[in-house]
Amino acid sequence: MLALWHRRRLHAPVADLDADWQAIDWTHHTHDVRLRGRRVRYVDMGSGPTVVLIHGQGGSWQWWLRQIATLADRARMVAVDLPGFGASDAVENGEDVFVGHIATIIGVLDHLGVARATVVGHSMGGVVALRLACDHPERISGLLMTNAGGANIGPRRLKWILAVLRLFNAVFSIPWVPRVVARNRLLRSILFAAGIHDRRTLTEPLASAILPGMSAPGFQQSLEAAAVAVNQVTPQTVTRPCLIVWGMKDRILPPSAGHELLSQFPDASLVPLEGVGHCPMIEAPERFNELLAAFAGDPLNGRPKSESSTRPTRSPMPPDAPAQQA
Repeated sequence: MLALWHRRRLHAPVADLDADWQAIDWTHHTHDVRLRGRRVRYVDMGSGPTVVLIHGQGGSWQWWLRQIATLADRARMVAVDLPGFGASDAVENGEDVFVGHIATIIGVLDHLGVARATVVGHSMGGVVALRLACDHPERISGLLMTNAGGANIGPRRLKWILAVLRLFNAVFSIPWVPRVVARNRLLRSILFAAGIHDRRTLTEPLASAILPGMSAPGFQQSLEAAAVAVNQVTPQTVTRPCLIVWGMKDRILPPSAGHELLSQFPDASLVPLEGVGHCPMIEAPERFNELLAAFAGDPLNGRPKSESSTRPTRSPMPPDAPAQQA
């Protein structure tokens, strides 16, 4: 079944990936709320079981455009700009960054009157989601980790990730760079080579929506905090059902990291996505949305069994190349 889906995806028109979200006037669904004295931007769309989407390092709520628009008829989709990213104010100097991230998610849930939600974390956002599940299990229905931090990362790989992320942030801090890169397919392919395996899926419309927010005032604070937190979280203490969705062509967090997470969670299933890199929600939105919708509807029984039981060997260190959000 997965192989059939993969063949369909390879031949599907890439432009179709953006049709749903481009048809929406997002001003009707975009809101600001003041939490802990700072502005927080979030998107709230749809009805049904609540799903909270947490972006990665250098990201924003727009990284989930292909999920929010498509799944809003099956779930209440809430995507948050973490403090210091997107349109949200940064945390104060000296404040614990991850405490601020967790308080932001809880604050948005309280503001919306949501008691429990399925929480989805991508990359660095997976560390936030995992810590949220550990610290506030009563607010979590299920946890979906996609190419997410949480498995122990060796010092060499961690050093490489931090270096390329700093470089990436510096490049996108130049005012004209996001606009030029978004319009140029070759530049998108080069700059996102480490993060996105099928570069056709980072289309010009999507790139134009997400790239302007990649230079963020909270980038350095969050990066330093994430470097510590990624090796401190405790998946083994999570009491909620977990679904791990992993792009098998990820050059930032290799498949072995997904299998390590699987081995640490008390109750988890792993779905590997072949031919997909670090960003399944961008590269494989149809399959990702199918998995998310089933899981949000029933976190305990809506998961497929792990589709692979083979533990891959750790991939070799990628060559120096700019990576995208982690």
